[in-house]
Amino acid sequence: MLFVGAFALLLMYFCIRMMIQPAAFSAGIIAFSEQRFFHPFEIISRGLAGLVFVLYADSAIYPWLIRWLGYGLLAVSVGLLCTPPSLHRHFARWSAVQFKEWFRWCGLAFLPAAAFLLFVAWTSMTG
Repeated sequence: MLFVGAFALLLMYFCIRMMIQPAAFSAGIIAFSEQRFFHPFEIISRGLAGLVFVLYADSAIYPWLIRWLGYGLLAVSVGLLCTPPSLHRHFARWSAVQFKEWFRWCGLAFLPAAAFLLFVAWTSMTG
């Protein structure tokens, strides 16, 4: 559950960055998408996170939630495996520009979900 807690903190950080600096967040997505390791990193990081979520779901207070999130991450990872890197890169750039004005609201909407995930991880570890 320590990994789930760290994941939740990272999500909270991204939510806060989206709320405070949506234009900088958008520029960060574009800059990251231009890196050579962008596509493999996205596949591997989501796949590993999904695998950890699925493997350790039974130790959570809401195992179905952690398992569901894990399978979702694994599905995205498999989807990215089937996506050409150029298309993935194009989608990242397109969405960063297209949704820049929405990032503030997305961060605000998803911050409570990330905080709840942190609560689940913390409560699962402390009993």
